[in-house]
Parts: sequence; structure tokens; C-alpha cells
Amino acid sequence: WGGGSETEGCQASQRLDDAVRSLVAELPQYFPHAFAPHLEKFVERLAAISPDDVRAALQSLAALGECLRSGTRGGGRLTEQFDSRHFLDALVSAAGSLAVCAPEDGSLFREAVRALGCLEHDELMNAPKHLILWAEKHLDDDETMIPTGVPL
Repeated sequence: WGGGSETEGCQASQRLDDAVRSLVAELPQYFPHAFAPHLEKFVERLAAISPDDVRAALQSLAALGECLRSGTRGGGRLTEQFDSRHFLDALVSAAGSLAVCAPEDGSLFREAVRALGCLEHDELMNAPKHLILWAEKHLDDDETMIPTGVPL
């Protein structure tokens, strides 16, 4: 996953990278207890260079967030405490970087919202303030970066 320069140009390696991304994106919704301890790794992948890696990490976090928020599949918290500020920064940066090539149906942004389920209740209540501050900081100077026609 995210092999980078050592796999460039090799078709078999690219197919393997694609298969791993698909697995990483899909499996957390079925086995959240197995993937939840690795939440920080998914957050790190949100800063990857490859948009495909970022999207796979976002899909994983969305699945984990949904399971954590609903308390399904065994109930209770699946993760230990983690740095919620870093998580929010990585999440909005990833959504912002992918917004340029986002599907018009808004699914990318729904995945980001579902990923917020990884936060504890108190952290979740502070998330809108953090997101607004991030938006003010990043969008005041360059409103041309806002994608048009993307439903919220």
C-alpha cells in the first residue's frame, strides 16, 4: 500500500497496490476490532501523496467511525485515546486535497463526516469549531479552491 517509487512502472506491483487499497478500504467495516488498533496508521495515510492511498485511508476511517459511533459489532470503544487535533487536521486536509477530484455526489465529504465517529463524544462536540477555524484559515485567501457544484 503506497509502494511509491520502487513500484512505479511495474504493472504487477500496481495491481497489488490497488488490491491492498481495496482491502484496506473495505475490511474495516466487517472487522472493526482488528483494524481499530491501527487507527493512527490510517490517519498517517491521509497525508499520502497518492490520492488513491488517501481515499483508501478515508474509506477505512469512515467505516471505523460508523462502527464506533453506532456501537455495533461488539459495542464499546475499539480504540485507545489518540490525538484528536492531529486527526481533525489530517481529515480536513485530506478532504481538501481530494476535493479537486471528488465525485460530484458528495460521497467524499460524507466519508469525512462518518470518520468523525472515531472521536469521543467531547472531542466530537469540539470538532465543528476546529473545522470552522481550519476553513477560515485556508479559504479566506483563496476562494478559487472551493469546488463548485459539490453537494454537502
